[in-house]
Amino acid sequence: MHILVLVDIHQSEEKWVQLVGVVIDKRPELVLIAGYLFPKTKGTLAQISYLPYIRKCARSIKQVGTETVLILGNDDNQLLVAEMMQGDGVY
Repeated sequence: MHILVLVDIHQSEEKWVQLVGVVIDKRPELVLIAGYLFPKTKGTLAQISYLPYIRKCARSIKQVGTETVLILGNDDNQLLVAEMMQGDGVY
């Protein structure tokens, strides 16, 4: 089984774009992002407003056929778990 594991993406759209590119190229069976998904600064509202971008990237990964597991870090607002689990089944 091919697994891609990474941490500390934070708000770097460049890192998210690179991740999607690697998934398209290498086609791992699983992507595990272990923490720090959201912006570290500017509080909860910044994290909430960043969630649609994470969903967009997760959809792109899912379209390749790769499963994604997201684990929030201590800087990621735990209240977003419920929001992440709603929607199109990406989470």
